[in-house]
Amino acid sequence: YIKAKQKLKEFQYTDPQKLEEVLSNLVKEASAFTDLKVTYIETLLDHVKIMEALRYIESEVAKEEKKNTEIYDYLCALAFYYDGNYQKAKLFIQKVLSQVNDNKKYTDLYKRIKEIDGLKNKANEVFKAGKYEDAINEYTTLLEYDPSNKKFNSIILANRALCYQKLKRNEEALRDGNKCLEYNPNYA
Repeated sequence: YIKAKQKLKEFQYTDPQKLEEVLSNLVKEASAFTDLKVTYIETLLDHVKIMEALRYIESEVAKEEKKNTEIYDYLCALAFYYDGNYQKAKLFIQKVLSQVNDNKKYTDLYKRIKEIDGLKNKANEVFKAGKYEDAINEYTTLLEYDPSNKKFNSIILANRALCYQKLKRNEEALRDGNKCLEYNPNYA
């Protein structure tokens, strides 16, 4: 299993689509391996296939596996966070924290959600005030906050591109628009 997992990691960097395809086939053939399911779900999230990951969790993760909060609650909270549905993400986190007082993984995600939401709201207020240079700086800070949140970052890139466009800096606006599609090919 360890060698197989190393091989899958190689695909992650050389051929991400192949990785997803291989994992999809593996979880069908070896449905008893929970770790494999987790890897598949994480891969779907990494490929910004959030709803597909949530559907998989609901339909393919066994009831016994769902009792494991690391599989069900955390991955659901992470998926909702990546989808921008912070309220649902917080609900999953709060459910676990009400049962287990201190879980660093969950408290860190909860903190990240609160911070990123606050930073986003601040950046959007600066944009609405017509302070486009300042908004560019705020959006740039947001992009550095959580590189793994690709859907969110694609939206932030689109917002920053709009700032550049308002300032008639069209090359930079176009660059951000293209990056937006790199972060989230499903955005097109």
